[in-house]
Amino acid sequence: MATDGLIEMNSYAGTDIGVFRTTDAGVNWQLYSDGLPNTAVYDLRLHTATRLLRAATHGRGLWERKLDVASSLDVDLYMRDHLMSTSRILPIPSPVMAAFEDPLQHVSVGDNLWWWQCVDAKVDAPAPGTHDYQLPVSEVDYFAFETKLEHRNAQRGVLNRVYVQVHNRGIQAANNVTVKILYGDASPGLPDLPSDFWAAFPGDGTTTVWKPIGLAKVIPSLSPKRPEVLEWDWVPPLSAVGHSRLLLVVDCQDAPISADNKVFDTGTLVVNEKRVALKNLHVIDALPAPLWSDLRIYGKARGRDVLRLSGLPSGWSVGLLFPEQIAGQLQLEGFDRMALTQSDVEALEQFLHRRVQESELEHFYALARPREGAVIRNIPAVGEGFPVLFLYRVQRPARPGSFTIVQMEEERVIGGNTFILRLTRN
Repeated sequence: MATDGLIEMNSYAGTDIGVFRTTDAGVNWQLYSDGLPNTAVYDLRLHTATRLLRAATHGRGLWERKLDVASSLDVDLYMRDHLMSTSRILPIPSPVMAAFEDPLQHVSVGDNLWWWQCVDAKVDAPAPGTHDYQLPVSEVDYFAFETKLEHRNAQRGVLNRVYVQVHNRGIQAANNVTVKILYGDASPGLPDLPSDFWAAFPGDGTTTVWKPIGLAKVIPSLSPKRPEVLEWDWVPPLSAVGHSRLLLVVDCQDAPISADNKVFDTGTLVVNEKRVALKNLHVIDALPAPLWSDLRIYGKARGRDVLRLSGLPSGWSVGLLFPEQIAGQLQLEGFDRMALTQSDVEALEQFLHRRVQESELEHFYALARPREGAVIRNIPAVGEGFPVLFLYRVQRPARPGSFTIVQMEEERVIGGNTFILRLTRN
């Protein structure tokens, strides 16, 4: 492993036996292969944004070396925060525009991608009617994970299969890689980890808000040649809200999470640590009939939080029903106050499995200009958060697409949700 750092005005050469570097205008050259086998190098390219030198070899694939570090990592664990992420640039930049599509992750070309859309976590829930899973667990390796397995919403009260894929970009295998999954109610603002989380890891610690899915699992040896996929059986309780988020944590002694990164602010942790990832992606299947879903809102900045709603595709409308005790504290921009129709109320009672009182329906607002989005200010910091009910209406013809809720503290993004909106057949 090389131990020398970057010196300005370096030059690099690909040869029949590897990569060489000079720091004195070609007077002296040193082997700079750092894990590259003895092979012919046909081309070199520098990726300026990530400071990566890449070499195309004869028969040994593609090799890369990061230039602005004192040494390369023998073991380099990571998960991808969204489809375009390589977890090389930290903090994770977002949004990033999707340059290609992935229908299995519900991403289209041109979509805005955020750091809560981890593509290395997928849920396989049983299909309606047949109750079949997409694949047997034994068949889900890294290839099937990427090419065959679609992410689905978790279903309450039934067995779901949760898959997590972990990568090693180093030059040596990682030993005894620990992987832990936690879940909680989906919300744009993320509640902190419990104060005993890191002390108890990989155990559970306090599980009031962030709840573990089974026990942590261990990959005995994670090769740099291919990622590994683990599976957990998960039965979300019937009391869980309609949408859940997944938090993934990977650690090992060969490449541990640094003490400085073991923070409790979940949003800060995810964007700065490539071994921690978040899945806050949900699929909304809508018919022409009104459809309700719920979302819990956590104020993180003592009233300075702002929720921005954007990206609603053509033919869709969204309304929000706020709790009575919260509505008067909010500052709404881009909403019109509206009354619910009888069909809206019937759909709500079916969603809640109970009758609703007239007083509960007083604070319903719809987006005045759905394509332009809306803003909610003065989000209060209420202990366990507060629920907001979302009503989706669709008129044909309508286009599928995505709808994003971003929670901000001034100019800093502190969390968000992405909803995939698609039409189902009658």
